[in-house]
Amino acid sequence: MRAKVIAVLAALFMAAFSVTVSAPAAKADINPCQRAMFFGAHGVNEGAAGTGWGTAHWGTPEEYVFSQFQMALLRAHKPLPMAESVDYPKVRLDPKASSWIEFFQAVGALNVAIEGASSLQIQLENEHKACPDQAFVISGYSQGAWVVDLALHN
Repeated sequence: MRAKVIAVLAALFMAAFSVTVSAPAAKADINPCQRAMFFGAHGVNEGAAGTGWGTAHWGTPEEYVFSQFQMALLRAHKPLPMAESVDYPKVRLDPKASSWIEFFQAVGALNVAIEGASSLQIQLENEHKACPDQAFVISGYSQGAWVVDLALHN
């Protein structure tokens, strides 16, 4: 919701202070590709917390990173990016686990990270095929950072 509000405010601001006529806006309407696409991957004990369109599986840290990124773009008068969450299962941290090794073995966190990495790779490939000139911003928190690392190394 916040992302939609920011996007609407940015559009209104740009429309109010734009010196150009409607030619660039018409061109943007024809091209569904945005200049950038932001992908966010949630951490352990997170997921299903995003409020913006396409961010349904973001946790709070990713939501914060994306909102700060949007604000920086607004301040620089740059177009706002599209956003999409990386879709993979939520992993719950067992507070009784005596070590990280037990935790990762018990819940199959490696398998979940591999699944998330595969999902991210597919999302990136599909987006690149649809919009070959588009830039990607990829962010991950906690387990999401592991997902991003695995995806970029494959």
